[in-house]
Amino acid sequence: MKRFIVSLLMVFVLALSLSITQAKPAQVTLANAFFADQMPAGADIYMAIRTDDAYIDELNSLLSKITTQLSDMNIPIQPNLGVRQMLDMAVMSAMRQGDFATTIRPWLGSSMAVAVYWGDRLPEEAFIAIDHNNRELAEAFIENAILNIGLQTSVEGDFTIYSGNNGMLNIGVNNDAIYLVSERDYLPINGNPANPLNADANFQKAVGALPAPNYNVLLMSDTSILIQAID
Repeated sequence: MKRFIVSLLMVFVLALSLSITQAKPAQVTLANAFFADQMPAGADIYMAIRTDDAYIDELNSLLSKITTQLSDMNIPIQPNLGVRQMLDMAVMSAMRQGDFATTIRPWLGSSMAVAVYWGDRLPEEAFIAIDHNNRELAEAFIENAILNIGLQTSVEGDFTIYSGNNGMLNIGVNNDAIYLVSERDYLPINGNPANPLNADANFQKAVGALPAPNYNVLLMSDTSILIQAID
């Protein structure tokens, strides 16, 4: 079940991004390696994504150009398909009611990031962090979304924690972000990990290889792992 959850979340984020930047070793600091300081080192796949309205509009424009080109090539495609419509469909699929504008946008901040930790052949652990700008609305959304899952709620430090599925699903909320982690110990309840991802030498070299100071989407991975994820 843990592997299914990790795989499902990774596929969702890969589908949302629509554009990818891969890195090769060198040196510089990147402003939008979101949440890398809070993630344990050793991630096999790391992705950071802007989630603000301006970027969603930019993605929508890109998608519109793609669908127009496909239509011109007589390739069947759903008319008027936009990023917000896709997000609405995702919300309806998960919650059976509401849309992105009313259920997620009111609390969603400007960034999110995912780290996936691979096992022998499959992803085994995941760390997802989503920036929010309204804790009360974020917690209300989570509580509505998990209504029929039966997760247990607890408070530890600055965190409200929703956990279940024999410890394999853990959602933590503090004043800055929402965290979805496969291991409760990954939640930064007592501060950032002693060995964070942003201090990993390979991560720093990959970030340093990028020519621009920031990106809308950042994906760094061992190429062989990424091929396994997509295959």
